[in-house]
Amino acid sequence: MSADQINFEEINKYSQAFAQRLSDYFFIDHDTIEGKDILKFCDIQQVNLLILKNLFEKWQSETSKLRSPYFDYNRSEVKQALETFMNALSQYIAIQKVHFMPLLTEATRDSLILILAPEKFYEQEIQRNAHTQFSIRRWEDIQKYIQYNKQLLKAFIEQLRKIDPAQLNTARASEVLSRVYTDNQRYIEPVDWRLKNFSDVFQMDIDKIYKRPLNPSFANQDNTTKIIEDVPTIITQKTPKAETVQVTQNSLVGNPVVLNDTLKSTHSNLLDNFQKAKIQDIRAAISLNQKFLFTNRLFNGDSFAFNDAITRIESCRDLSEATQVITQEYAPKYLWEMDSEEVISFMEIVGRRFD
Repeated sequence: MSADQINFEEINKYSQAFAQRLSDYFFIDHDTIEGKDILKFCDIQQVNLLILKNLFEKWQSETSKLRSPYFDYNRSEVKQALETFMNALSQYIAIQKVHFMPLLTEATRDSLILILAPEKFYEQEIQRNAHTQFSIRRWEDIQKYIQYNKQLLKAFIEQLRKIDPAQLNTARASEVLSRVYTDNQRYIEPVDWRLKNFSDVFQMDIDKIYKRPLNPSFANQDNTTKIIEDVPTIITQKTPKAETVQVTQNSLVGNPVVLNDTLKSTHSNLLDNFQKAKIQDIRAAISLNQKFLFTNRLFNGDSFAFNDAITRIESCRDLSEATQVITQEYAPKYLWEMDSEEVISFMEIVGRRFD
């Protein structure tokens, strides 16, 4: 699908709405978001990674303003002090909603463009630093933030390495990217299930994103595009066939941590143990996607009622009291079906708090 068949204005609108909805849910019970929270902010890991990418790039731009003509920033002592300062700050990320919203909007938009028009995404990255000397190292750093269409990026970097660095510039890089994109069409990943992941979190009208429907699986029988219900389900993240790299906060300051494929066989057991482990805080144990689900299905979409209920349940002395509060107060008030999947999931989390 070429870029001229995509409605980028609609992508911008959707990204803003997506960011607004997720931010509203997160910041109802948080004053700031920290680095560890960003990495698990939503079920679409590509969005989380691009939030961090955009954050660190903006941070580097800000720190460059610290330089002054009155001091020698090339001295080893100064460089070491600045590095120590940067590393210390990276461990204490704390972003308020008003500043986080633009980062999330940009990361959402970039993720969708990376899915729908990967050549345009990478061309944007080329132009982003057009005013500075072209650096292959920067592109190698970008790799750790990319999950979608990563094979295209790898092929691009391989071709860049074959060129004399003295001859590399923005124009030359754009030529290489165009050639790589043409020669590597077989590596462009399918978009349908990627877009479905976004729709599972926040409804997406596919007809508005595309200038014409891509796949009849997205359409209703009357040939109009399906709008996914505005109540997400608990998503089990699909693993794409392309290589997936797990990035931790420390890896973003120089210590890459890669999850080896040999761990995949133990994933299920680790997940089971995690889901059964005792927790200290119900609110912290509920993912953003579960918060959507519980708020919409159990509290009629009232975020404040959901938040008050968690506070009330946390104040209980034991599981017996918590169960009594739930079954006598919230279940009758909101007409819960106690054998429904969302109620069972909610009760399991409460049970882990008091076990």
